[in-house]
Amino acid sequence: MLRIDELEAALPAMTSWRVTAGRSVDWGVLEADLGTALPSDFRALAETYPVLVIDDFLMVSIPTPGAEVSWASESRNDEILQDLYEMDDTQVRCAALVSVGWCQ
Repeated sequence: MLRIDELEAALPAMTSWRVTAGRSVDWGVLEADLGTALPSDFRALAETYPVLVIDDFLMVSIPTPGAEVSWASESRNDEILQDLYEMDDTQVRCAALVSVGWCQ
């Protein structure tokens, strides 16, 4: 797992978006709605950054405090994630889909 400080070392410009006090995502509500626990590195990222976009190429969807159920629902209904779920490569699929409860 990548730690936040390692990510910031690789992408120093992202630190301008860092939230110092934490974002207070209700992980209990979110994980109950998803039916699965989320990885600790994702949780750390979501508590530290409101969004992660790299060169308009990669975007990591991060839940907004107070909108956890909505985020979980949108994640489950995401067309790209659904396509990944339908792939035959279990390792690739699980790495991408564990966050929305589609893979154990």
